[in-house]
Amino acid sequence: MNVTPEFLEEITRQVVAALTSGMPAAGPRGLLVGESGWTPAVSGCLWAEEAEYQGDISPYTMVVCREVSCAQLCDMALGRDATPAACAVSKALLAGKPVYLAEEGLPHRASRAAANPRYYAMLEDYVTHLTQFGVRVAPARNWSGF
Repeated sequence: MNVTPEFLEEITRQVVAALTSGMPAAGPRGLLVGESGWTPAVSGCLWAEEAEYQGDISPYTMVVCREVSCAQLCDMALGRDATPAACAVSKALLAGKPVYLAEEGLPHRASRAAANPRYYAMLEDYVTHLTQFGVRVAPARNWSGF
């Protein structure tokens, strides 16, 4: 058998293609939930938007809730997967993946001074439930990395 430089180059190309075809995209993927415009500055992490989520949490290493409605907050705390955001949080918690929630993304906290105290306390209880499940709540300005 005559081994030419072209033959070696073709073998090398096929080996490299075989080795790289099974490799994931560079860096872990995190899922961003909510319409807020900011993205956490996590070195080496690629981010997917909520619209890309199709009910499978396995491609994601974490879920970051930038903004949630009161209904989504309740659903998340009660384990209901009525919305894509609540579904992602529920599946991430079941899979043992970290979930983060931005304080600025909790709409009821902006109304604390004027809100009915019992109603406000009910919403805060939902936040407490989530933290008891391991969800971390922090101001967005502190998220230079996890």
